[in-house]
Amino acid sequence: MTGLASPQYSSVNPFALTGNANVVLKVGCYDITTAVPWVILASHVRIELCSTESQLKPAYNFPSASLVTVGDNTSPIQGVLIEYGYLNCINLPGCSAYTGNSLNEFSGLRHVNIGNTSGASRAAVRINGITQTMGHYILEDLQIVDAGANDCISVAANGVNQHRIQNITCNNASSTHVGRAGIHVTSTVNGTVASIGRVHVEGFADGVFFDHQVSGTARDVDCTNGCTNGVHIGNSCSDISLFAVTVTSATNLVKNDCLQKNVQRVSGGVFRTLAYYVQSNYGGNPAHATYWNGQEWVFE
Repeated sequence: MTGLASPQYSSVNPFALTGNANVVLKVGCYDITTAVPWVILASHVRIELCSTESQLKPAYNFPSASLVTVGDNTSPIQGVLIEYGYLNCINLPGCSAYTGNSLNEFSGLRHVNIGNTSGASRAAVRINGITQTMGHYILEDLQIVDAGANDCISVAANGVNQHRIQNITCNNASSTHVGRAGIHVTSTVNGTVASIGRVHVEGFADGVFFDHQVSGTARDVDCTNGCTNGVHIGNSCSDISLFAVTVTSATNLVKNDCLQKNVQRVSGGVFRTLAYYVQSNYGGNPAHATYWNGQEWVFE
C-alpha cells in the first residue's frame, strides 16, 4: 500500500504495471496535477482518494485523452476500482475524465465526483467493450457536472453481460450546451443487458438512451431542465422494462424508435411520472409494449 500526503505533480504514469498488481494507493486531501494520462493495464489496483477536496486534474500541457484509462481492450480487466475524489478536467480542450476498456468484476468508479469535461468531444465517463466481453463492473454514486454537448456516461458493449449503473447525477449547468444523454448504452454486436437505477439528469436531451441490441431495466429516472425524453429506446426492439420515469417539461416520458410510438408527457402540473412500461419481443417475435397511463392499460 502506498500513501500520498501532500500536493503532487505527475509527469509520468504512476501505474506502469502488468499482471496482477495487488496495489492500493491512498491519496490525502490534496490535489494531484498530471501532465500525462494515468493508464492502468494491471488487474487488482485500488485508488482511494480522500474526498472531493482531493482532485486529479490536468496540467496545461495535458494531451487530448482521459485523465484515467483502465485496460486496453486486449483482455478483460478485473479489480481496478477508484473510490472518492474529484476527476476535474477544468474544461481543458480534449480532456475527459475516465475510460474503462473491457471492465470486469470489481472494476469501475464509486463515490466519485467528475466535472468540467465540456472541452472534450466524448463522454465524461466512457465504458468501451466492443472488442472484448465485459460486465458486472461498478459505476455507483457518481456526481457529474458540466459534460457539455456530450453524453454524460456512454457504454459501448459486445456481449451479454450486465452493466450495473446506479445512483448517478448528471448535471449540465443551464448556461452550457444541452448534452446528448445522461446514460447511453449501445451494443451493435451480440447484444448486452443493462441494469440502471436512481438517475437524476439535468441539461441532457435523453435521461437514459438504450440503443441497438440493448435489453434490461431502468428505474427511478428523473430527467429535468432541457430534457426532451425521460427514456429513449432507440432501434433496440429487445426486452426492456422501465419503472418510475419522471420528467418536468420534457416532450416524452418514453420515446420509442423501435415501435415508432411514444408516451408523451401530459400537459399541466410540474412533475409527470410513468410508473411502469415494458417492451418485449419474447423469443424474437415482433416487439410490443404495454404501460399504465393512470386510467387504463395501453397495449402497443
